[in-house]
Amino acid sequence: MMRFAPAILSVAVTLGAAFAYFWFLRVPAIRNHPALYLAGFALGAVLAGVVADAAGASTAIGVVAALTAASGLVVAATPWGAVTAPAAAAEA
Repeated sequence: MMRFAPAILSVAVTLGAAFAYFWFLRVPAIRNHPALYLAGFALGAVLAGVVADAAGASTAIGVVAALTAASGLVVAATPWGAVTAPAAAAEA
């Protein structure tokens, strides 16, 4: 079983990413600019690879965790305005 663990985990991560991408497409900023969203994924993968090569996997995991936490703090601190329904949806 341990021999196939990386392949099984790879499939699980891929399916999870596809599922998350489906739900992220509901966010207008991502739906309107999907290329920037995908470019962010690519940049993150390159950054993680470069850090892992330079300083090791543990450091790369720490850097990714720190960037993810910083991103969450930025989103939490963002003053979001009230979301209003489009006129067509309000009439239905």
